[in-house]
Amino acid sequence: MKKKMFVLGLVGIFLLTTSFSGIVSAQENNDWDIIVDDDGGEDYTSIQEAIDNAWSGCRILVKSGNYESINVDIAGLTIHGEDKTNTYIIGQGDSYVV
Repeated sequence: MKKKMFVLGLVGIFLLTTSFSGIVSAQENNDWDIIVDDDGGEDYTSIQEAIDNAWSGCRILVKSGNYESINVDIAGLTIHGEDKTNTYIIGQGDSYVV
């Protein structure tokens, strides 16, 4: 079950938006409206908190780390992972991941 949720999380990451892949350098951080880092030190530690405070056309950068399930209900929102090999949305037994 955990492996299935992990795989669903990985799939969800890539289905979020077409711009949710690649590596973003630290110099580009000022191009983002909201930055999420699960270790702290940025705007939010939770992707869902960032989404809840976002707007249509907002750009969210998610730093490498492990994150919770999310519910995206804003059209035109861009969520971009800093590093596609180290940024995970993990379902933790939820009925959905993204």
